[in-house]
Formats: sequence, C-alpha cells, structure tokens
Amino acid sequence: MEYRNLKTGAVINVSSKISGENWVLVENEKKPTNKKPSPKKIPPKKVVAKKEPVKKNEITKAKIMQELDAFGIKYDSKSSKDELYQLMIEGG
Repeated sequence: MEYRNLKTGAVINVSSKISGENWVLVENEKKPTNKKPSPKKIPPKKVVAKKEPVKKNEITKAKIMQELDAFGIKYDSKSSKDELYQLMIEGG
C-alpha cells in the first residue's frame, strides 16, 4: 500500500497499515488522471456587417441634410446635393 505524509510530502510503499495523523493512504487521495481537460467553450465571434457607403444617386438631398444634422455638421441648405454629399462623406 502506498502512503503519503501530508506534512512532508514523502511517499512510502509498505505492505502493512500505517497510522498517524500525517499519513494518508494514497488510494484514498485523488490520483491525477491522464485525461486531457475538455477544451473551454469559446462563444462564436459576432460578425458585424460593414455598412456599405451610400451612393450619391441612392440618397435624397433631404436625407443628406438629415444626416448632417445628426452629425451636428453645419451646412447651407441652399448648397447643391453634390456639395452636401461631399460634406457628409468628409464629416461623418
């Protein structure tokens, strides 16, 4: 039988029973297993779709002005759609 001394960590193999406060039978202890630990489950990464830039011909002048307002960008409402669009692209 194999015994381990809890105080010193010494291990002995004997055929008789040992008594004492620091000796424990190794069979009663958890023996390390050769099992590989199960891999940790990693949650899948969230895929964030990139917004495609809005093309100038797909957006109205009113929408461009709305976006500029949302960004807090000052503009002249009399400006052309092209000018406002460029301002939105540069500032937003």
